[in-house]
Amino acid sequence: MLWSLVILSSGITAFFAVKYTTLKLRVAFADDQVRLFEWTRASANATKDPQRLSGQLEQVVNYYPSGSKQLVGTQLDRVVEAARSNAVAAIIGRLRAVTGRDLGDSPEKWLKDYPPSANRRK
Repeated sequence: MLWSLVILSSGITAFFAVKYTTLKLRVAFADDQVRLFEWTRASANATKDPQRLSGQLEQVVNYYPSGSKQLVGTQLDRVVEAARSNAVAAIIGRLRAVTGRDLGDSPEKWLKDYPPSANRRK
């Protein structure tokens, strides 16, 4: 009976240790993603080059989309996607200010008219 309790408690401890470690890893991923979005958003204010801004927009849109580092629909996923949306909106706002054009809120339209690869160095 004692061995059964030891085995059971060891199993429960291992289960929660794995669960905790997984959560800690997901939180670290979310922190990394949000920091990148905030840094990119802030650095967008330092340039007036539409292609560079478009490159920043592309980076935010394509950097580990929902479901790659976070489980879709989870609380952490919603936090990350809210930060992504805020960064996208800010960069598009900067593109509007720099270009004097309004191509709407869709990143795809901005990326099409101002392709980020047009100014990349090889």
